[in-house]
Amino acid sequence: LEADPDGSGAYLRLTAVSGAVGEGVTSSPGGLVKTAVWDVGASAGWAKVLYPSVRIRVTATTDSVPPPSGTPFVTVGDAGNEADTTTYGAVGYTFQIQKFEFTNGEYVEFLNAVGGSNPKGIYVASMGSDVRGGITQLGASPNFTYEVKANMGDKPVNYVSWFEAARVANWLHNGRSTDPALLEAGAYTLNNARTGVGFTKNAGATYWLPSEDEWYKAAYYKGGGVSAGYWTYPTKSDTEPTYVTASATGVGSAGLGSTANSINGNIAADWNSQDGNVTTVGSNGGPSAYGTYDMGGNVWEWDDGVVSGSNRVSRGGGWVNDAGNARSGVRDNDDPGNRFNRLGF
Repeated sequence: LEADPDGSGAYLRLTAVSGAVGEGVTSSPGGLVKTAVWDVGASAGWAKVLYPSVRIRVTATTDSVPPPSGTPFVTVGDAGNEADTTTYGAVGYTFQIQKFEFTNGEYVEFLNAVGGSNPKGIYVASMGSDVRGGITQLGASPNFTYEVKANMGDKPVNYVSWFEAARVANWLHNGRSTDPALLEAGAYTLNNARTGVGFTKNAGATYWLPSEDEWYKAAYYKGGGVSAGYWTYPTKSDTEPTYVTASATGVGSAGLGSTANSINGNIAADWNSQDGNVTTVGSNGGPSAYGTYDMGGNVWEWDDGVVSGSNRVSRGGGWVNDAGNARSGVRDNDDPGNRFNRLGF
């Protein structure tokens, strides 16, 4: 919601707005009528200024995914399935996994709940300074606030280490608490750590990073029984996926709900003046057998695996990588404290 106070065509983003604004606004039954309210008296820069006329501009897109608090999970069944020839994928229980990669919109909700003083560096400057990052930090500690950049709310969050992903799990486990102290306990007991691999999921965790077997099964298992076998790629295919391009607002050319054998990779999704970029989650190609999207391409995804006693596993490939990195036989690894614009969860 923006306003032009003097007819110059220079629109200013409004504060103190409420109603049908922000991420995840859905249509009303029978139509698209929505109401947004602007409190002029409480809006910075407007309270004591009188203008003869003000033009209001409303911008709406239809390419968003569900809002942060309502992002869906899918059920991964076929408990007791056989492992793949890679030795991964056997899981003896039914579990749920998020349908889409964790988005900037979701991460902003997390930051605004617990990030007033930016504890443990859960926000880093690259999220704002890099065009491929999606989040801006406003104000000063201990009252920082955060907002998504234009067209970035439904893109996967990046510049997050394994520890940020684990603290999001703790936040969710603790009912989206606004107490920063609870970032250190719940699904994982972190004790203020930002390095190391000696952290495992606690008994009773309700949200957690998937184990390597859980991630692998959700991505590649064919489903429908305990001996169904595995696909080579997480698009339900043994054929290498093609690459999407992107719209001017970063929506993958496959479109939301697509079943195409394609991914965001190989620096092919150019938008926002970037040679390759993250794209809207769920818009880059078909889902896995269980209905998860972008487990190949867009961003590499942290899981709970450990490599060589010092690094954590990431899988799936990113926007910068060729499709070979989305193969079931490929597993990358990084120092769990690392952050890159190709890495999320």
